[in-house]
Amino acid sequence: MHGHGQRGEIGMGTALVAALVVGAIAAAAFVFMGRAETDAASTAIEQIPRAESVQTQLALDTAMRGAQVYFAENGSFTGYSPAVATQNDPSVRYSSGPAQVGVVSIRGVTPTTVVLVSKAESGQTLCSAATGPTIVQGTQDAQTAAECTGGL
Repeated sequence: MHGHGQRGEIGMGTALVAALVVGAIAAAAFVFMGRAETDAASTAIEQIPRAESVQTQLALDTAMRGAQVYFAENGSFTGYSPAVATQNDPSVRYSSGPAQVGVVSIRGVTPTTVVLVSKAESGQTLCSAATGPTIVQGTQDAQTAAECTGGL
């Protein structure tokens, strides 16, 4: 009987160790999953400024299409202004002032160039400049087509 009791104690000890190991593995899995979820959330949060920049770039692209139509119809950007742009495309808010979130600023208007600038909610400034049919995009608060640099 004495030998039987020892085997029971060894079996109980082994079961206890096994339970502790399983518990440790489960805890590690929860910690890892929590870390993975935290990493995924951090990555998603980091993408917010990029999404805001994409939204701002889409507004600039829409505004530039309107400017190009004006150029094609008039042979020049001369006279292209916030009032003209709004009349042609009221889906975009225009100004001739400083870069603002949700507003496309029209600048650098010459017979052959126009510069459009806007600011994303993240604070990043984006520009799009046309010299005739050639368009460049950048990340500057540009006043002229030559200043619209810093590619996207």
